[in-house]
Amino acid sequence: MAFVNRLTEIFDAMKDNKLVFFSQRFPIITRLPITGYLSRGRYVIMVETLKNNIKEDVERCLKNYNPEEDPECFVQAYYQKMQTNPHLNYDNLLNVCMDFFMAGMETTTTTLRWGTLFLASNVDVQEKVRAEIFRVLGADGKPSYSLRTQMPYTSAAIQEIQRRANIIPLNVLHKTIRDTSVGSVKVPGNTFVIGHIQHVMAHSPVYKEGKEFRPERFLMDDGVTANKEAVEQLCPFSVGKRQCAGEGLAKVELFVGLVTLLQNYKVLPQTSDTYEKSGFL
Repeated sequence: MAFVNRLTEIFDAMKDNKLVFFSQRFPIITRLPITGYLSRGRYVIMVETLKNNIKEDVERCLKNYNPEEDPECFVQAYYQKMQTNPHLNYDNLLNVCMDFFMAGMETTTTTLRWGTLFLASNVDVQEKVRAEIFRVLGADGKPSYSLRTQMPYTSAAIQEIQRRANIIPLNVLHKTIRDTSVGSVKVPGNTFVIGHIQHVMAHSPVYKEGKEFRPERFLMDDGVTANKEAVEQLCPFSVGKRQCAGEGLAKVELFVGLVTLLQNYKVLPQTSDTYEKSGFL
């Protein structure tokens, strides 16, 4: 939780700071004494604190490391490889672990939190999902990703959650290596190009009435067969060679996490107007 709380503090500090966004367009801002600190310096310090939280966890794992035994976790396995591979070092280990938290844990957690919001706001959908869960698993069955083919409506609901939440609306930056064209638009070489995932997920002709939360759009009329066209248009993990490397794991976590939640709880809308704001939702 220390990591999550610190990350929330960083996002809260950045979201209202216009200098952060201006510095992306005019990097010279980061080289000036005062604006440099306000636009970049203070966040570098905050990220270092975040890295220290990761370091504490890594040290805790390494405390139990025994080179004579098989590694118990990724940290120990990486540390073991460091002894024979000069390209691996302790700083890399810390950075990789931070990537796990930033790109792995938080994205899945945030998607699930959006899922609870959509399901609480669409109780009819939630009841259909819960009915399917209890039909396949019962009250005590253990959720498994291998059961997803027996739970088409649940799978469709997860896909719709990903489409509507769309927590990463823009793709990773690419750059053209030569002059090219997209339709009638000419794009010079050495131009940054970024895929607008938000537009695809919200405004694609495949997703009619895109602002509505409707899992049925991912199923054919029989309510069982997947709508291939809708599934192929879905791109929450981006597209191309830079597509999210953790897609497979994330899909398992989303399915097992949501099924476990709805197998044990019914998510209802909040009746009070008072709620805790979060930097990730």
